[in-house]
Amino acid sequence: MLNLHTKISLPKNKEYDFFRNNNLSDWTISCFKQHRLNNARIKPNMNVIITQYRQRLVDISGTVKDEDVKQYIASLLEDVGNKSSEEQSGLTLSNCSNVNIASVNYGTQVMNADHSNKKRKTFEEPASPLPSSPLPSSPLASSPLASSPLASSPLRTSPADLAQTTNSYESLYYNTDDEFESEREIEIVVEEDVKLGIWELWKKVLENMQTQNDIDKYSLENLNIIQLGNKIGSESTRKYYPKDLINRTEMIIKEIPDSFVNDQDFYNRIFDTITLADEQSSNELLAEVYFSVFKSNSPFMKFFHAVVQSFVSGLFIEDSDVYKLETSYNHRIIWPIIDCLSKMIETTKFHPGEVRLQAVCNEAEIAAIETTGPFHLSNNSKETQDYIKAGYGLVSMLHCIGRKFPYGNFDTFKRIGVFFIQATPTKLRIWRVSMPHSKLYIKNCIGSVEVPTAARTSEENLRRLVNLLWFMKKLIIETYEAIDALENSHISNMKIKTRKAPGYEDISEIQNNFKKKRYY
Repeated sequence: MLNLHTKISLPKNKEYDFFRNNNLSDWTISCFKQHRLNNARIKPNMNVIITQYRQRLVDISGTVKDEDVKQYIASLLEDVGNKSSEEQSGLTLSNCSNVNIASVNYGTQVMNADHSNKKRKTFEEPASPLPSSPLPSSPLASSPLASSPLASSPLRTSPADLAQTTNSYESLYYNTDDEFESEREIEIVVEEDVKLGIWELWKKVLENMQTQNDIDKYSLENLNIIQLGNKIGSESTRKYYPKDLINRTEMIIKEIPDSFVNDQDFYNRIFDTITLADEQSSNELLAEVYFSVFKSNSPFMKFFHAVVQSFVSGLFIEDSDVYKLETSYNHRIIWPIIDCLSKMIETTKFHPGEVRLQAVCNEAEIAAIETTGPFHLSNNSKETQDYIKAGYGLVSMLHCIGRKFPYGNFDTFKRIGVFFIQATPTKLRIWRVSMPHSKLYIKNCIGSVEVPTAARTSEENLRRLVNLLWFMKKLIIETYEAIDALENSHISNMKIKTRKAPGYEDISEIQNNFKKKRYY
């Protein structure tokens, strides 16, 4: 006689996990449905679950050899065919909690605790709470638009300084530069009742996160911001972001283009000198090649020279004050490099140290800089705060551009990106915020580079740093081109709408696509 209080051996197939891990007595449709509901982040379709249940029982029946088990499976199939969907489930859709109805059902990603503990947490407890009151427009986005200054002004989210707090925001912590892989493969089951595009699916994911009680109220997902990046993630993104949807965005930048393609002898000579010689010899070589570099037709070579000069004279020296003061780190390393880069981009201005950007007519703010503190002096709370505030500030900057050209083509607006250059105690990270879909934003880490500390071991990271910043220059130029195209489409559509020409009723303002939130 078949013992229903035992488990049976089944092939190691994910589809059989429920049946392999449960006694035969628990193979009922109600138990299977409860299992699926408990492991779903978005409520699955009941009819689809029943179909899966039947199919898996049929497959298992063809796998096992025990006739008693086959007969038991046959009785389960007969039973599921004789009851209504509601009777089979033992519960109704309205009885299910903490799940949302959607056309997609995602499995739960499980992270092994030991594996998680190996990752370095770069974002820790913020020293300041983020605003609970409505936010004014960011100072980075409040001035008239222009052809873009790079701002080092603080990203402020309220008129007053943020008060100190000891609150811990676990879901905001980020592990970076070490790609996360769970010990168990994530199970993502896509079951579509209605065909949805990728960004509509992302909206479902964000809506689900916003209804949960375990994400922080300052999580950027509450602003409809998707946080992406190569080898980067937080507790909440790993818990709720389906891996297949991340890949389908096709926005993850896994490799920065190498710009050291010409003049290899020149670059190798510079690196050989600064890594093997003392400070004086390095400065002598840089002075020797200065005029030939700036007479050359290579903007990249000029930028490289400026970066190396900043490190040789400001950091690769004894008792450098960049380790003691944030202002020294900015003045000797960060600001000279960004200032030089801005000069490589036509009509771009960099204003270091200004509390509020005073943009002249027709200027657009497309980048901001924030330094956590002195070099190699950890300040995890400020690092977290800067990152979250950047989400507010960059979205405001995007909105400002859209409001400047309200009748512009929204598809053109999607090509525009604004940037956040984050100088942490040990790394330089660059984030790009864009709007790929109506009422949806992406904050994408396009690169993260460890800032070198010693001349002898600096070559690899200096090359990576120069490549990353030069890549950002390319992306900024693409944004300029998109803004020009947006202005042209705005002028054309404005004429159609003003003159009530054919099609004028179909023209709407870009700001209708903005996420309406009390923060703005």
